[in-house]
Amino acid sequence: MSDEYVAGLSVTEFAERWRQRLGDQGSSDLGTTLVARDAAAEIVGFVSAGPSRDDDAPTEWELYAINLLARTHSTGLADELLGRALGGRAATLWVAADQITVTTCVGWPVDGRRSDEHPRDLVPAGGRCVSWWAAAPRGGRPDPDREARPMFRPVTHQRALIVALAGALSLAACTGNGDDETATTPTPAVAPTQAASVATSLVTVASTSQGDASAAGDAARAKVFQGPALEAADARAKVLAAGSANQRADAQLDTDVTVLGISRESDSRSEILARTSLKKSNAPVLVLLVGDQNGQNAKIAAMAPLVEDATLDALDPVSEGSALVDTGAGLVAKPADVSAAWAGSVAFPDPRSSELIAEDPWSNGLRKDAAAQSKALGAQGVFAQTHDPTDILGGLRLKGGSGAVVFAHLKRLDTIALHKPTKLTPSKEVTALSGIKTITTEAQLTSSEFIAFVVPASGQARVVAARDQLIAAEAH
Repeated sequence: MSDEYVAGLSVTEFAERWRQRLGDQGSSDLGTTLVARDAAAEIVGFVSAGPSRDDDAPTEWELYAINLLARTHSTGLADELLGRALGGRAATLWVAADQITVTTCVGWPVDGRRSDEHPRDLVPAGGRCVSWWAAAPRGGRPDPDREARPMFRPVTHQRALIVALAGALSLAACTGNGDDETATTPTPAVAPTQAASVATSLVTVASTSQGDASAAGDAARAKVFQGPALEAADARAKVLAAGSANQRADAQLDTDVTVLGISRESDSRSEILARTSLKKSNAPVLVLLVGDQNGQNAKIAAMAPLVEDATLDALDPVSEGSALVDTGAGLVAKPADVSAAWAGSVAFPDPRSSELIAEDPWSNGLRKDAAAQSKALGAQGVFAQTHDPTDILGGLRLKGGSGAVVFAHLKRLDTIALHKPTKLTPSKEVTALSGIKTITTEAQLTSSEFIAFVVPASGQARVVAARDQLIAAEAH
């Protein structure tokens, strides 16, 4: 609708309409209105539906309005709102002319019937072109006896009516194929809106509790992290609590979370791959959530910033879900083999190069840091670094099954052995975590590593996200 039309609307008048409608949700004359809220309780969309207000309507039910914020598009929220408001009923909807291109995505063929009447001043005057549409069943064809008519004509005022037959309410995908009556659409293990809400809630708690080393902070993290991720989060809390305000600010996560992929309903467990970012630097962060087969009890299993210049290939739409990695069949190598190859390639002082792994800034940085540690010790002692793969935490297949994004966990061991007693001062991180202030003969530092690989069907696997966290230290 034009800016001029919107500017001419009365806020007072529309507010009164909504007060009446929301004030009597039980009235069959007013229908029902539902709103969707995000984790911060902000309204991000609404739907309103009820009995048809037109004497000649082809259905008894009418979808009065559906509106969503742009950031919720392609999340499946429209599907959920429509499903809850209409409950599988056939329905009609008035649509303005410039919205027709949006509604074609639903797959409803054009009927071509027109009228110069205004649908209760909801369609603005002046050149608005609207058509009447009728839906075919999902996967079916339009009625062959229906006369084919042009979609638009240059008239001043026309009305549009969209008819959604029961069961044809999906706005998430446009297949463009009405001939396939047997095709079935995969179902995600968790509804996209629920996945977004869960991911946002967990990331929010993870961010607010990450600098809290108290018992309350431990309890909060235990509710949102699991396995090695919980151990790493608790260690990070001790380090951040002893650090500076700037360090804590650098670690803060944005609570604007985007769901990138969801496992499918038929899988043995549920996984959600989401993306957030660091507030201060805006650096993207990948988050893997793992729950039970019913999509419940999800917790963060891994969290790692995207590696410099790394790109993540597209996954299947969240409205359909993505297949789990499982054994890695069809990939260039099993996920565990990729993790082991990477571990060998960054070992020090004897790395084992592998054609399976492409070079990346994170791995190169590890090698340089290890060499620098060794050089700093010089003739005083020996430095060594090993990476021990412990588990594949999860992963989803990329779009069309062409590859997979896989999260691996490894334990890194940094060992310092001095030739004779010497007084070395460890880093502040080591002291904050372990209380160690001096190293005289030897030290062992254990870190948790969370590495996200993209493993293709052929070619080289590559690191796309990585994070390490010191979790234990011993020294003599």
